[in-house]
Amino acid sequence: FFFLHVGIVGLSIDGQSSIKQTTANKFLSIIFCAHKSRESPTNTKMKEISYNTISLVLESWEQLRRTPNFEEEAGVVLYKHLFQLHPEVHALFGLDTLDNSEELAKSKRFRMQAKYMIQMLDSSLQMLGPDIELLTEINHDLGKRHVRYGVTPEMYGFMGEAVIYTLDNFLGQDFSKETREAWEQIYGELAGDILSAY
Repeated sequence: FFFLHVGIVGLSIDGQSSIKQTTANKFLSIIFCAHKSRESPTNTKMKEISYNTISLVLESWEQLRRTPNFEEEAGVVLYKHLFQLHPEVHALFGLDTLDNSEELAKSKRFRMQAKYMIQMLDSSLQMLGPDIELLTEINHDLGKRHVRYGVTPEMYGFMGEAVIYTLDNFLGQDFSKETREAWEQIYGELAGDILSAY
């Protein structure tokens, strides 16, 4: 549920290729570090995450959850942003025949996928803490499925950027630098779990 195609970082779709590249590289670096920490046979699970980091993520997520129909609304914003920056990923979802955002927004399949993504993220976040080992196993299995779907490790960086964009879009000034950094850490760890299957 976290993937996104890193593809053509150097191309400028909106005149901000250097910003996109910096954001993508930052997420890829975070994910790579989380993934590398699991390569040791004695360390195959998420590193310990501070209570403060988890609290910041869960509090901001709870704020987003107060949005009416939040699963679909947040999912639509997330995927529209993703597809705007990387239209080539439409094909991964079978949505490559929908040429513009209006067609996409009306697509029942698109809205279902958008809602499903947010539901999956919500489920993962609810398992932070005592259920972390189960979450690690679930994410590893998810990674195996993503391999079969043709998702490459590079595809996780821009999804992280899309998640952050969505949170920033809905939370505005409440999405502080500290909260953003907490999300980057949690997302990196979750994606690192998924990549353990690659």
